Amino acid sequence: TNAYVFDNDVTDTGEHGIRLNGGSDNTVENNDVTDTNVNGVRVDGGTNATVRGNRVSDTGDDGISVWFSNGTTVAGNTTWDTDGDGVQ
Repeated sequence: TNAYVFDNDVTDTGEHGIRLNGGSDNTVENNDVTDTNVNGVRVDGGTNATVRGNRVSDTGDDGISVWFSNGTTVAGNTTWDTDGDGVQ
């Protein structure tokens, strides 16, 4: 809850680049995520997450993926070269 993940360079991961699992009022902001085996940024469950200003590329699945997370805001992100959707 109230996690703030910002200004990171995440590359060459075996799974998701950044993953939030539950909680509330979490923010993922201004990260560079590239070359992931699954999603670049994934939000699972929780409420009121914010995903903004991230640059996500070369993912094995969706660039940004949100599942079962009520009130989540996804804005101002850039995705390219994803094997799935840019944002799902």
